Amino acid sequence: MDKKNVIIVLLVLNLIVMLYFGNSLGKKIGNYQAQTSADMNFMQNNMMSLENRIINGVGNELRAQTDKIALVDYTVLDVDSAQKQAQVELKVQLKEVSPSAEIWISYSAQDDDQQQEVALVEQSGLIYGTKLTFRLNIITNLICGRKVLQQGKSN
Repeated sequence: MDKKNVIIVLLVLNLIVMLYFGNSLGKKIGNYQAQTSADMNFMQNNMMSLENRIINGVGNELRAQTDKIALVDYTVLDVDSAQKQAQVELKVQLKEVSPSAEIWISYSAQDDDQQQEVALVEQSGLIYGTKLTFRLNIITNLICGRKVLQQGKSN
């Protein structure tokens, strides 16, 4: 009987120790999980904030570029129904332009990813223009942009 009591006491002590370690380990895992979750939420909020700042910055830059265009006008110069082409003269009047800038037009068919670029030529003051030839069966998207020429080194 004495051996049975010792074994029962040892089993009870073993059970108490196992419960203590299991409980403390569970708390540590719970704390680690809560900390990891808080860190993930912090990182997600920072990423969303960064994404919003990037989107707003790009939007502001695009709005600033469009604010520099005062007027866009076009004239159809010629329509060739046999070739299904039209020649269009495009004029863009800008509000301001830096002396080292080139003004370009990018255009493509509405459902086409391939863009073509044409430089606008200064016509007078802040008015730039070019002649474009379009196929008549394609709706075309035009994008005004500007490229700044790089200054070369002077010796």
